Amino acid sequence: PVWSPRAMQGALRDRLLDTLPANGERHDAQAPGAGALPGRLPPPIVQWFTGSVEEAHPSAPRLPSERVPYESLDYDPIVNTRYMQWLQQTYAPARRRLLGYSGRTFTRWLLCWTLGVFTGALAWAVSVAVGGITRVRLAAIDALFRHYGRGAEALLAVGCVFVATNLAMALAAALLVTRVSPQAAGSGLPAVRAYLNGVHVPRCLSSECLLVKFLGTILAVGSLLSIGPEGPLVHLGAIVGSGLTRGRKHLRVKLPWSNGRPRSVVLSWPWLLHFRNDVDRRDFISIGAAAGFSAAFGAPVGGVLYCLEECSSHWSQQLVWRALTTTAVSSVTLMLLRAWSEGEAPRVTDLGLLTLNTLHHVGPLVSGNAMSSTLELVLYGGLGAIGGLVGAAWNRAWAALSNARPRREGSKLLEVALISVVTSAILFALPLALGICSDAKELDTWTSNRFGARFACAEGQYDELASLLLSGREMGIKQVISRPENFTNATLACTCATFVVLMAATFGAAVPAGIFMPTIMAGCTLGGILGKLLQVALGEDKITPGTFALMGAVALLGGVQRSTISLCIIILEGTGQVQLLVPIIVTTVCARYVGN
Repeated sequence: PVWSPRAMQGALRDRLLDTLPANGERHDAQAPGAGALPGRLPPPIVQWFTGSVEEAHPSAPRLPSERVPYESLDYDPIVNTRYMQWLQQTYAPARRRLLGYSGRTFTRWLLCWTLGVFTGALAWAVSVAVGGITRVRLAAIDALFRHYGRGAEALLAVGCVFVATNLAMALAAALLVTRVSPQAAGSGLPAVRAYLNGVHVPRCLSSECLLVKFLGTILAVGSLLSIGPEGPLVHLGAIVGSGLTRGRKHLRVKLPWSNGRPRSVVLSWPWLLHFRNDVDRRDFISIGAAAGFSAAFGAPVGGVLYCLEECSSHWSQQLVWRALTTTAVSSVTLMLLRAWSEGEAPRVTDLGLLTLNTLHHVGPLVSGNAMSSTLELVLYGGLGAIGGLVGAAWNRAWAALSNARPRREGSKLLEVALISVVTSAILFALPLALGICSDAKELDTWTSNRFGARFACAEGQYDELASLLLSGREMGIKQVISRPENFTNATLACTCATFVVLMAATFGAAVPAGIFMPTIMAGCTLGGILGKLLQVALGEDKITPGTFALMGAVALLGGVQRSTISLCIIILEGTGQVQLLVPIIVTTVCARYVGN
């Protein structure tokens, strides 16, 4: 980056203040890391770096005291005499050797395993909390309908309660973001990418951001906003990875008996001080981001490739090996916790929050055979082109809305409240106006997988549109990809249009948000419509609508996010259908090319 005099003065001033007292006396650093400058410096130099330029040199021009908000990180290796002596004394091979590993190497591997366990546990906690909110909401709606009936007044009362509860959760998430940690807004991926490429974004990896990101994601996703938890999970993994390299943490806590003055609490782990540098922190942030992505999709290899393709610019063979191990630990941790919470242990369940492998009593989601003709490959390319066009239009619309978003705190809260009210009203009104009731006996896969919402239908029936809009979106995606014929074209088209529009309005507001899950929902409904239409036109033996639903999700993801290699591997790992690799690649390439 280009350094201005103001930025140089601020950065060097902070560096000296960490190692030298302001009066220029000799200072012996406790931790001989980077920037340790033992000895005596002339007072004028110290005064210049601490801001007192006019006292050191009255004739020197004054520089502004403000610092630019972003600085660069130091990714160069630390090589100086004191630091090398400290390494020799702390990690001497004769004193620290276990099964061929030095203490430092074993500690690094231990931190990787810990990072995978923590990231998987966070993903599981988010999944359980959001699932609990969804179940409570549907049960409350059914209870209110049973108590008040299904007349016009009852519908109005239930709708008001529905809007109010979602509004309360959305505003709680927005208040946490605006008042405690503004860096927790959005997915957090831009800040992680900036940090991994050498730009220090202040407070984006702090403990406050971790807490707000975790709670805000649960509240925002639970409020039925058109967002998903996948992007925030990547940010959470990066924050955990950064925290494991601190070695020393200063917490400012306000106690009831401290008269409003915060007390400083120092948490220190001396055995982690070696990793308190920009290089090791960069590596652990990369590993944490990959672990968060792996927990979101159950794709350990896809998580490593996503971090390599989209996030990191500094990569090495050792980092690949540690990242792959951590992503595997993260996915296995999530799998074990979900199996335990659902009472299915030790049976293996899903490896991620959103996996596309199987449904109970259905078998593989994609039941079609391998590609049978070149025409089918051309159709997949055409679907990818449609996804690229829709993605390009969505990106343009989102960019225009982002430029018009408010900047003040009160206006941001008002924006979140307005989005929440409009979203809840649409999600509640559409099933009443366009919903189609289906007999529950004909939808055995819905009953066996605890999917479906009765809403305003009669006893023993499910509302198709309400089931997609109000039930768990992970299960809704699985149902559409598994059997799109269970939904009418009108239901699929309405769901696709709703998610595309509301996703553009919501993503960018002052709440933690990701766009993977709503993009997949919109894409699979779009592909399901085209697959059903092509099946009628070309014959049932040539077209499988479920395959087109899956390719629709691939097409829209490629059109919106323009991912390539990682997207192909994520879908391949999620479905387990190796014969679909060529159609996935063709769809992804066409979507990215047309979108670009």
